[in-house]
Amino acid sequence: LLGSLVAVYTSNQWCRQLLFSTVDFASDDSFRFLNADLGLSRGEYALLGTLAFNALFAACSLAAGALVDRTDAARLTYLSCGVWAVATAASGLCDSFAGVALCRGLQGVAMAATAPAGYA
Repeated sequence: LLGSLVAVYTSNQWCRQLLFSTVDFASDDSFRFLNADLGLSRGEYALLGTLAFNALFAACSLAAGALVDRTDAARLTYLSCGVWAVATAASGLCDSFAGVALCRGLQGVAMAATAPAGYA
């Protein structure tokens, strides 16, 4: 059980930081860098790195504790991992700022339940 929770936590942290390794404003390599491929401005990147994820993560974290108390924590963890994996993969297929922002928001919602479920 502990190994599974460590894997979930590690994946959760890695996935949160993935956006930051896919942006380089000094490069025009659209294969390697999200900002070059989508033409993101620095402001749009800032929104993706902060509000698009963090606002929903923070808001949903409050509700996630109550949800964990009413449901099976293990199933909620599996569901959360599945949703955020799909959202992460989908963000790689997006061709617009809005699409990536939607996927980042979905990641935030899905990841919000993992910490309370791990404590349950």
